[in-house]
Amino acid sequence: MTNKLFFILLAVIVISIIGCAGNCNANNNISGTLYVAGNEPFTYLALDTEDRTVYKIECTDSLKKELWKLQGKLVDLNYTEIKEFEKMKTAMVDGYSLKNADNKGE
Repeated sequence: MTNKLFFILLAVIVISIIGCAGNCNANNNISGTLYVAGNEPFTYLALDTEDRTVYKIECTDSLKKELWKLQGKLVDLNYTEIKEFEKMKTAMVDGYSLKNADNKGE
């Protein structure tokens, strides 16, 4: 009985480690040019990628203020989730970095 319990516990631990190994270090990044889309008063931040995919950006208000200032810049966005609707993909963003140093002075 204790041998079976030991092997079950060992199997659960091994499966947990293997399951986390594939997903723990995953980089959820998308790269592209930030811009403002929509019509006033319903504007929103969007990201245009190299493959011409457009993502609507959803994030905290403080991050949105920072990203709003980076219109026209190439950025890497860290996202937690991408939601797909009929014609639009929405990226839930939690961080960013500038794509290259040349964009900082523009």
